[in-house]
Amino acid sequence: MDPKSLRTSGDFSDITISVNGVAFHLHKFPLITKSEYFKNAVENTSFIEIDSLDGGASTFEKVADFCYGKEFDITSSNVVYLNSAAKVLSMTGRNGLIERTEKYLDRVFREAKSYNKIIPAIVILAYASYLKNFEENDVFVTAYNTVMELWLRPVQSQIFGARSSSPLLNGARHNLLYDPQITRYLSFVPDKLLLKILRENYNTAPSYAAIATIVALNLQRKFQRLLHRKTPNHQSHSFEQQTSTLEGFGKHPFPDPTVKNSHSSIDEGNESGSPEKSNSSVETDELQMLLKDIDFVGEKEALVTSMDAILSALPQEAPLKFTVSVNWCKEALQLTDSCRKGGRCRTRILEITASLLECFTVEDFLTLSPCTIIEIFDAQKAGKLIDSVLRQANSDPSYRQREDELENGDIENEVQFTSPEPDMIRFSPSLANAVDKYLETAVRNGDLTLDLYLRILRPTLANDPRTSHGGIVHTLTELLHCVSSRVE
Repeated sequence: MDPKSLRTSGDFSDITISVNGVAFHLHKFPLITKSEYFKNAVENTSFIEIDSLDGGASTFEKVADFCYGKEFDITSSNVVYLNSAAKVLSMTGRNGLIERTEKYLDRVFREAKSYNKIIPAIVILAYASYLKNFEENDVFVTAYNTVMELWLRPVQSQIFGARSSSPLLNGARHNLLYDPQITRYLSFVPDKLLLKILRENYNTAPSYAAIATIVALNLQRKFQRLLHRKTPNHQSHSFEQQTSTLEGFGKHPFPDPTVKNSHSSIDEGNESGSPEKSNSSVETDELQMLLKDIDFVGEKEALVTSMDAILSALPQEAPLKFTVSVNWCKEALQLTDSCRKGGRCRTRILEITASLLECFTVEDFLTLSPCTIIEIFDAQKAGKLIDSVLRQANSDPSYRQREDELENGDIENEVQFTSPEPDMIRFSPSLANAVDKYLETAVRNGDLTLDLYLRILRPTLANDPRTSHGGIVHTLTELLHCVSSRVE
């Protein structure tokens, strides 16, 4: 009788293998011909339980098929778990499962280096990060080193620019050596792997733009999945838009966030309107499909925890504010709205949002709660204070000398900085007008108390950019009338 038919029918089974609670009714002979582990384990028993096998029952199903001679494809999505299971079960020998999976792995890594076929290597790296003690696993180490080597390879890219067009970070021009295509692909990796990448690339200024882009795209996908799960077609469209982000940096590596519509195109469509997907979009769709079994799945609390970990690991110097959009900020604030007092990521998001205030429209303000708008204005003021301190430190020629003396204990007094003058915290006419229109609409909708109205209005009155206050007077009169009507 053909062993393959026995595998399918389970007839005449003389051994049951339970893997993570799933029972497989098998036959001893095919198992012992392919596995040293089973050769010793099945001798005097008809039942074996295997717990905590990497890849679980779905991986063992392919292992069993291999023992019976059934054909199946080894792919970048299953090779990691198959290789791990083969080693656990000692499936050695010529054309054994260990040999076959390692040949596949060698070919993937070789083609990644020789032909720039990077997606299979990234898929293998992502799955390998789910192995037990993954950082010590040979497959993970090889995949990680391969991808990092290719990611850091010097490139002349229209996205991050050559040396002459490299972006300015903290006043210094840096030549970014990170491959932009791989940067986009790395936004798909699991959190534990992403955190490792952030930890190991946080201390080099040229890496800041690349890791900021990875984080922006990674979180954007999670926002879309959670906030728009009721519209299945939205996710695909949104992802196409995300993959255009890096291409959007071609002419302006880091757009000016104070210019309307110049911010990141993460949530903007293809300007050409072409129905055909770009090669990069097709590749990212392929990557998304290959990683679907380990993609992030979680509710709001899990996402906020993920955001906390990722944004805490991202260096403060990383220019995240130049790689996100107003919509990104609004979605991030919406998801962390219940974590105002506890979520560590909330502060970082508020700071980023404050830096993009000039891009906000009336409609953008209306999507936020009044308390959130107040938080943003407070964050803007705090950000101005920090910028003031940094400017003083960088412009004072004696600062470094005094800092060295302080560290050496040569002087007793700490370096003192002056607070920013009131005129440092200013609203442009366009932003003040947007706030006024928001306040007018919110009052008309009954969304504001007098206290909230004044707390939102007050910051815009410092160095008031308005040429007329008729709108404010009208809105305030209307609000006071509503308040008095309620009292009566």
